[in-house]
Amino acid sequence: MGSIILKSRQFIPVLFCLFFLASCGDDELSTEDYIGNYIVSEICDGDTYNYSLVVSNGQNGDKSLSITNLWDWEEVMTATINDSNLTLPNQELDGVIFEGSGTLSGNILTITYTATDETEMETCVATCTKS
Repeated sequence: MGSIILKSRQFIPVLFCLFFLASCGDDELSTEDYIGNYIVSEICDGDTYNYSLVVSNGQNGDKSLSITNLWDWEEVMTATINDSNLTLPNQELDGVIFEGSGTLSGNILTITYTATDETEMETCVATCTKS
């Protein structure tokens, strides 16, 4: 019986190390990780566009962002984040409806979205590099 207790005591440091390593995951991203100026290379329905955009703090809480000049259009869109995932909720700006999602990896923000007006819908992928 004494050897079982001794073996159990030797196992405790191993468990502690495993617990410690498991809790050392990546820190969750915040709006501060997204905020900045970006150079954009965008493909919309096969056509390529290059422009810049700005991501800033949003008006709707700590997970809210404002994106200025997405679609090379000087409107301000709202977005929300959940760690490295961005959501561009359905919103209408000057008669165009935008909706999409994206991810942030390092200094690259990739946004896939649609822009729909009365006559057509464009599907776009914007690859945004923080400058």
